[in-house]
Amino acid sequence: MKINPTLSDQLATLQQQLAELLPLLQAERAALVDNDLEQLTRHVELKRNLLMAIHGASQQLDPDSVRDRIAAAPEPEQSQLAAAHSSLKALAAEVREYNRVNGKIVARSQQSVAELLQLTFDDRSEKIYGENGESRSLAAGASVAQA
Repeated sequence: MKINPTLSDQLATLQQQLAELLPLLQAERAALVDNDLEQLTRHVELKRNLLMAIHGASQQLDPDSVRDRIAAAPEPEQSQLAAAHSSLKALAAEVREYNRVNGKIVARSQQSVAELLQLTFDDRSEKIYGENGESRSLAAGASVAQA
């Protein structure tokens, strides 16, 4: 007989949603590493939808309330709820770590793109020669064809 099926069901729902999120984060990482924009876009959209569901489910659970409800449950339900809560927290930590690393990959990729853009557009001090043979620097955004 379940004394607190609502808490048990809520924890199970979050556990299931986080378990679905983990392979999405793994696939997202693979797409980031492979620079596969199509797969990355697909996984980000799926992740966004799942995160919205997780956010909705987690809004119903106040951490202090969960601890109080677990403490108030009689045995053996208390042990089962405590184990489910502990498992949920461990899975959430794993998901957070995957997301953190993926964020670092994205940040590094953005930094590389910014450095490439800087090299491409900001370092325009090359000398060119105009129609009359005068030397001038190539301005950012100017094309060599104009010279």
